[in-house]
Amino acid sequence: MGKLNKQKNIQIAAMNAKGMTVEAIAKQAGIDAQTVKESLEQRERAYIELAAMGEEQVKLYIKDLQSKGKATAEIAELTGLSSKKVHEYIFGKEQADELPKKQSPRKKLSEETVSRIIELKQQGKSDAAVASELGVGNSSVYRAWTAHKKKHKPAQIKKEFEEAVNEMIE
Repeated sequence: MGKLNKQKNIQIAAMNAKGMTVEAIAKQAGIDAQTVKESLEQRERAYIELAAMGEEQVKLYIKDLQSKGKATAEIAELTGLSSKKVHEYIFGKEQADELPKKQSPRKKLSEETVSRIIELKQQGKSDAAVASELGVGNSSVYRAWTAHKKKHKPAQIKKEFEEAVNEMIE
Protein backbone atom coordinates (compact mmCIF):
# COMPACT_ATOMS: atom_id res chain seq x y z
CA MET A 1 0.00 0.00 0.00
CA GLY A 2 1.20 3.46 -0.82
CA LYS A 3 2.10 5.48 2.24
CA LEU A 4 -0.87 7.54 3.35
CA ASN A 5 -0.73 10.11 6.09
CA LYS A 6 -3.27 10.19 8.89
CA GLN A 7 -5.19 13.05 7.27
CA LYS A 8 -5.57 11.14 3.97
CA ASN A 9 -6.77 8.02 5.82
CA ILE A 10 -9.35 10.13 7.69
CA GLN A 11 -10.46 11.68 4.38
CA ILE A 12 -10.89 8.20 2.87
CA ALA A 13 -12.87 6.98 5.89
CA ALA A 14 -15.12 10.07 5.80
CA MET A 15 -15.89 9.64 2.09
CA ASN A 16 -16.56 5.94 2.70
CA ALA A 17 -18.95 6.81 5.54
CA LYS A 18 -20.73 9.18 3.16
CA GLY A 19 -21.44 6.18 0.92
CA MET A 20 -18.92 6.85 -1.81
CA THR A 21 -17.59 3.94 -3.85
CA VAL A 22 -13.92 3.00 -3.96
CA GLU A 23 -13.68 4.51 -7.45
CA ALA A 24 -15.24 7.82 -6.36
CA ILE A 25 -12.97 8.05 -3.32
CA ALA A 26 -9.90 7.33 -5.42
CA LYS A 27 -10.90 9.94 -7.99
CA GLN A 28 -11.60 12.63 -5.41
CA ALA A 29 -8.61 11.85 -3.18
CA GLY A 30 -6.24 11.63 -6.15
CA ILE A 31 -4.97 8.14 -5.34
CA ASP A 32 -5.42 4.70 -6.88
CA ALA A 33 -8.39 2.46 -6.04
CA GLN A 34 -6.16 -0.31 -4.64
CA THR A 35 -4.72 2.08 -2.04
CA VAL A 36 -8.25 3.13 -1.06
CA LYS A 37 -9.31 -0.51 -0.65
CA GLU A 38 -6.24 -1.32 1.46
CA SER A 39 -6.82 1.72 3.68
CA LEU A 40 -10.44 0.71 4.29
CA GLU A 41 -9.57 -2.96 4.83
CA GLN A 42 -6.94 -2.04 7.45
CA ARG A 43 -9.67 -0.26 9.37
CA GLU A 44 -12.12 -3.14 8.76
CA ARG A 45 -14.56 -0.87 6.96
CA ALA A 46 -17.04 -2.20 4.41
CA TYR A 47 -16.88 -0.59 0.99
CA ILE A 48 -18.59 -0.62 -2.39
CA GLU A 49 -16.47 -1.29 -5.45
CA LEU A 50 -18.13 -0.85 -8.84
CA ALA A 51 -15.25 -2.62 -10.60
CA ALA A 52 -16.14 -5.82 -8.71
CA MET A 53 -19.77 -5.66 -9.87
CA GLY A 54 -21.24 -6.81 -13.12
CA GLU A 55 -22.98 -4.33 -15.44
CA GLU A 56 -26.45 -5.38 -14.23
CA GLN A 57 -25.41 -5.06 -10.56
CA VAL A 58 -24.11 -1.54 -11.17
CA LYS A 59 -27.40 -0.65 -12.88
CA LEU A 60 -29.40 -1.99 -9.92
CA TYR A 61 -27.15 -0.17 -7.45
CA ILE A 62 -27.61 3.15 -9.28
CA LYS A 63 -31.37 2.66 -9.59
CA ASP A 64 -31.48 1.89 -5.86
CA LEU A 65 -29.69 5.17 -5.10
CA GLN A 66 -32.20 6.97 -7.33
CA SER A 67 -35.13 5.32 -5.56
CA LYS A 68 -33.72 6.63 -2.27
CA GLY A 69 -34.13 10.17 -3.62
CA LYS A 70 -30.57 10.79 -4.80
CA ALA A 71 -30.23 13.21 -7.71
CA THR A 72 -28.12 12.34 -10.76
CA ALA A 73 -25.30 14.67 -9.70
CA GLU A 74 -25.28 13.13 -6.24
CA ILE A 75 -25.17 9.61 -7.67
CA ALA A 76 -22.32 10.67 -9.95
CA GLU A 77 -20.39 12.00 -6.94
CA LEU A 78 -21.02 8.85 -4.89
CA THR A 79 -20.03 6.48 -7.69
CA GLY A 80 -17.30 8.42 -9.47
CA LEU A 81 -19.19 8.02 -12.75
CA SER A 82 -20.08 10.90 -15.05
CA SER A 83 -23.64 12.26 -14.96
CA LYS A 84 -24.09 11.00 -18.52
CA LYS A 85 -23.10 7.47 -17.52
CA VAL A 86 -25.50 7.58 -14.55
CA HIS A 87 -28.28 8.68 -16.95
CA GLU A 88 -27.40 5.76 -19.23
CA TYR A 89 -27.79 3.30 -16.34
CA ILE A 90 -31.11 4.82 -15.28
CA PHE A 91 -32.75 5.56 -18.64
CA GLY A 92 -30.82 3.46 -21.15
CA LYS A 93 -28.31 4.74 -23.69
CA GLU A 94 -30.83 5.93 -26.29
CA GLN A 95 -32.93 7.94 -23.84
CA ALA A 96 -29.88 9.34 -22.03
CA ASP A 97 -28.63 10.81 -25.33
CA GLU A 98 -31.98 12.59 -25.77
CA LEU A 99 -31.97 14.22 -22.31
CA PRO A 100 -31.50 17.99 -22.41
CA LYS A 101 -28.06 19.21 -21.48
CA LYS A 102 -28.09 21.01 -18.15
CA GLN A 103 -26.25 24.30 -18.02
CA SER A 104 -23.78 24.71 -15.23
CA PRO A 105 -25.06 26.94 -12.46
CA ARG A 106 -23.87 30.53 -12.33
CA LYS A 107 -21.34 31.35 -9.71
CA LYS A 108 -22.15 34.46 -7.73
CA LEU A 109 -19.61 37.23 -8.13
CA SER A 110 -18.01 38.52 -4.96
CA GLU A 111 -18.89 42.05 -3.84
CA GLU A 112 -15.28 43.03 -4.45
CA THR A 113 -15.48 41.85 -8.08
CA VAL A 114 -18.81 43.65 -8.63
CA SER A 115 -17.32 46.86 -7.18
CA ARG A 116 -14.32 46.55 -9.49
CA ILE A 117 -16.62 45.96 -12.50
CA ILE A 118 -18.57 49.13 -11.68
CA GLU A 119 -15.37 51.10 -11.22
CA LEU A 120 -13.94 49.97 -14.58
CA LYS A 121 -17.25 50.51 -16.41
CA GLN A 122 -17.44 54.05 -14.98
CA GLN A 123 -14.00 54.63 -16.48
CA GLY A 124 -15.58 53.87 -19.86
CA LYS A 125 -14.14 50.42 -20.46
CA SER A 126 -16.08 47.93 -22.57
CA ASP A 127 -17.66 44.78 -21.15
CA ALA A 128 -15.08 42.67 -22.97
CA ALA A 129 -12.15 44.71 -21.60
CA VAL A 130 -13.50 44.51 -18.04
CA ALA A 131 -14.19 40.78 -18.37
CA SER A 132 -10.68 40.16 -19.67
CA GLU A 133 -9.06 42.21 -16.92
CA LEU A 134 -11.02 40.55 -14.10
CA GLY A 135 -11.14 37.03 -15.52
CA VAL A 136 -14.93 36.81 -15.63
CA GLY A 137 -17.38 36.32 -18.49
CA ASN A 138 -18.75 39.18 -20.60
CA SER A 139 -22.27 38.33 -19.49
CA SER A 140 -21.24 38.59 -15.82
CA VAL A 141 -19.94 42.09 -16.45
CA TYR A 142 -23.14 43.01 -18.32
CA ARG A 143 -25.38 41.66 -15.52
CA ALA A 144 -23.43 43.40 -12.75
CA TRP A 145 -23.36 46.73 -14.62
CA THR A 146 -27.07 46.55 -15.53
CA ALA A 147 -28.03 45.76 -11.92
CA HIS A 148 -25.93 48.70 -10.73
CA LYS A 149 -27.55 51.08 -13.20
CA LYS A 150 -31.04 49.94 -12.14
CA LYS A 151 -30.25 50.52 -8.47
CA HIS A 152 -28.73 53.93 -9.09
CA LYS A 153 -31.15 55.24 -11.68
CA PRO A 154 -31.90 58.92 -10.96
CA ALA A 155 -35.48 59.60 -9.96
CA GLN A 156 -37.54 61.22 -12.68
CA ILE A 157 -40.45 63.50 -11.91
CA LYS A 158 -43.16 63.91 -14.49
CA LYS A 159 -43.23 67.40 -15.95
CA GLU A 160 -46.97 67.88 -15.27
CA PHE A 161 -46.53 66.91 -11.62
CA GLU A 162 -43.60 69.29 -11.21
CA GLU A 163 -45.62 72.13 -12.76
CA ALA A 164 -48.58 71.41 -10.47
CA VAL A 165 -46.32 71.46 -7.40
CA ASN A 166 -44.76 74.75 -8.52
CA GLU A 167 -48.27 76.29 -8.96
CA MET A 168 -49.27 75.18 -5.46
CA ILE A 169 -46.11 76.71 -4.01
CA GLU A 170 -46.79 80.09 -5.69
